[in-house]
Amino acid sequence: MPLPQFPEKHDLPAVLNGADMIAYRRSVNKFPKDAAPRGVLICLEVSLPRRMRRQYPYRNAGRFVGDLLLLKEGGGTVGVMVNFGVGAPVVVAMAEELAAWGVREFALLSWAGGLQPDLEEARKVVIVDALRDEGVSQHYLPDGKTCAADVALTDRLRATLDKRGLAHRAGRSWTTAAPYRETAAEVRHYQKEGVLAVEMEAAGLFAFGQARGAATAAAVVLGDSLLGGRWQPPRRVGLIHKSLDALYAAMLETLLSS
Repeated sequence: MPLPQFPEKHDLPAVLNGADMIAYRRSVNKFPKDAAPRGVLICLEVSLPRRMRRQYPYRNAGRFVGDLLLLKEGGGTVGVMVNFGVGAPVVVAMAEELAAWGVREFALLSWAGGLQPDLEEARKVVIVDALRDEGVSQHYLPDGKTCAADVALTDRLRATLDKRGLAHRAGRSWTTAAPYRETAAEVRHYQKEGVLAVEMEAAGLFAFGQARGAATAAAVVLGDSLLGGRWQPPRRVGLIHKSLDALYAAMLETLLSS
């Protein structure tokens, strides 16, 4: 028997909110005692902050869902979240708590799978909007094919990349919740539509941002590929890491410039 449908769910009040969870975490001493940073980089590449620590030193402010690292530059006004897992559900749940705490800007950084033959491995892609194939976004927004990043924050990120001389493409991604159920028919269809990459978080984060009035942006580095309707693993991991390092620096500069 299918689940009952609640067509106005995105407009209904919820029984749990981020403020409730923060109050509980504080009651058991599992929430940072610092003031909320203005902006947070949600970083799915766990080793990045450590690799880039000389350029962007930080202190560990504590753990809730993931580890919160506060940058020394900017006096703790920008943080990095790591060690939280993957996928839209965990990213959006974490963003709910961060937003309730006072964070207003969210940038997402990850690897992604390439879909277009003219996008080589290690290419940087700024996600402008994302196909909603992940499930979380339906709980935040009415039905629709895609949801978009915040234009102003995305434009700032692209301007930073240009200033640093970092080539990138901007366009649509395909957000999926089930990477082991991607089919060749889907890949061919989205390639024809001009979708640049496939990942697991952007659509959920963008929907959250629109519903909660938070600015969201996302950028990825292409690693593996689905060209030809079959999975091809990354080959030049060192080059991918170098591209991730450069993108990490650009995204932090963007958040620090707010």
